[in-house]
Amino acid sequence: MADYQFHIMDVFTQVNFTGNQLAVVLGADDIADDRMQKIAREFNFPETTFVRTPKDAGHTAEVRIFTPAKEIPFAGHPTIGTAIVLAHRQPGGRADVDITLEEQLGLVPAVVRTGPDGSGYASFTAPATPDAPRDAPAVDVIADMLSIDRAAIGFDNHAPQFVKAGNDWLFVPLSTKEAVGQATVDMAHWTATKAGQDIVGVYVYCRGGVEDGAAFHARMFAPEFGVPEDPATGSAAAAFPGQIIPSEDPGDGTHTWRVEQGYEMGRPSQIDLAADVAGGHITAVRVAGHAVQTATGTLSV
Repeated sequence: MADYQFHIMDVFTQVNFTGNQLAVVLGADDIADDRMQKIAREFNFPETTFVRTPKDAGHTAEVRIFTPAKEIPFAGHPTIGTAIVLAHRQPGGRADVDITLEEQLGLVPAVVRTGPDGSGYASFTAPATPDAPRDAPAVDVIADMLSIDRAAIGFDNHAPQFVKAGNDWLFVPLSTKEAVGQATVDMAHWTATKAGQDIVGVYVYCRGGVEDGAAFHARMFAPEFGVPEDPATGSAAAAFPGQIIPSEDPGDGTHTWRVEQGYEMGRPSQIDLAADVAGGHITAVRVAGHAVQTATGTLSV
């Protein structure tokens, strides 16, 4: 057996025991893939990351990301939390630290402003920009899957669509926060709603939120990945501009939003989102948020 240090982070929050939980396992070069999956299942957080020696010495680390059910090529809150853990381990004591993570989807650059006791604020540039939206299934099909009234689906120019930005999502706009709170996945209708698409999950949202300054209030369900509901989903946020920009056509420039998530789970989370638009096309997406350290320990495997 060997011992590996780990850190438990609450991500997209400044308050312990809120946000999205993450386990970061350090020095994981010798841990086999099947063992990483078992460790992720043991932690049973939405994701666990395994930090390895980078393939390129100019980068900070290679990072493998596992849900309780399977490995995924990219994820947002694991990127934020892992970047903050690694920034605190860099020499020099700088307030702002550049981090480059090798994830399966590609390189993910991040800038971390370190804080006390392992906390920090990180912003990363998504490794993929959103593809053009694709038509979603009929509203009746989505309503059956979410166990909600079909009249609640859609608002303004927002309609359900599939959007991919590395990971693929079904975005479902709902007219009220109450409708968002009522949504729940009926697995008997899940396959029909996926419509043959290899999506990670369904992301429901409405305008506004619980907190002042929230542009959108959201929930995310990924049952096939062992995540019945996620308190904060940075990779879905990275795709979200691919839903917002075509729906609202705000023009060229940099557009920013605060997205809140996790309130229905008792784990409030705040995600800062920015997208650069030029010539009507999204050229870059940045996802940012705080994280706090809640525990450290030693894993023996």
